[in-house]
Amino acid sequence: HSAMLMGANLKNANLSDANLRYAVLYGPYENRPNLSGANLSNADLSGADLRESYLKDADLSGAKLRGANLSFSNLEDADLSDADLTGANLQNVNINASKLCRTITPWGEDNSGC
Repeated sequence: HSAMLMGANLKNANLSDANLRYAVLYGPYENRPNLSGANLSNADLSGADLRESYLKDADLSGAKLRGANLSFSNLEDADLSDADLTGANLQNVNINASKLCRTITPWGEDNSGC
């Protein structure tokens, strides 16, 4: 079973260490959750549906995002240090100014932001 968080305003929420495996954080445009500035460090988001999510300035350090769908999401200025994005869908993701340090990506380990 998966949690559905459509339309939730989680701006600046502290969800560190949360288990959100297979969570559905996606919906029609007006129902997309706002996760800007949220603390998701060390959260388990493996297999989560995060399509078109707004994660600007989010702390995703150490997060498990294996197989997550992040397509068309905004991860601008997000901290992805030590995050695991193995098998994640990163199609059309905005990662401008994101911190990638010891980040496991579909293209290998990325240390461009260390």
